[in-house]
Amino acid sequence: MNYKAILKDRNLRLKVLSLLDFIPDKAMLELQYRIKLGRRLELKNPQRYSEKLQWYKLYYRNKDMVRCCEKYNVRGFVAERGLGDILNVCYGVYESPSDIDYNSLPDSFVVKDTLGGVAIQLFLSWTKRTVIGMNFVKECNLGLIHQLQANSRVENGFMKIRDTESL
Repeated sequence: MNYKAILKDRNLRLKVLSLLDFIPDKAMLELQYRIKLGRRLELKNPQRYSEKLQWYKLYYRNKDMVRCCEKYNVRGFVAERGLGDILNVCYGVYESPSDIDYNSLPDSFVVKDTLGGVAIQLFLSWTKRTVIGMNFVKECNLGLIHQLQANSRVENGFMKIRDTESL
């Protein structure tokens, strides 16, 4: 079943999900799996890749998950393992898009929110004029608000992470 065809408005879908917050995670995953794939979710002995992913969401815990789920913190994790040379240049991490000093950036850059969740995952800019010309700060802030609204159910690794903007 294509639930997006039934509930076309994204904001309505988010409101429906927030109304279902009282449903335990396991029951919600089973319901969503049935709706999306048309079959029962097998968690006791998962065979399909999709079932194993759902099992991991519910039961897998590892202390490095929080650190590796976030785009900026994973850089330290990679560098500690001697692979820092494969990382791209990071020009800065900001609490808010309005904190970014665009004049200090090169002509070409990528802006990502550190969680890469539902809303604004990526802004590509080939010139500073492109970003400055559009209502970039407003778009980023709007995206972060939508992302926070959508993430009432968060996978284990993301639970303790605050979102920031990274360049």
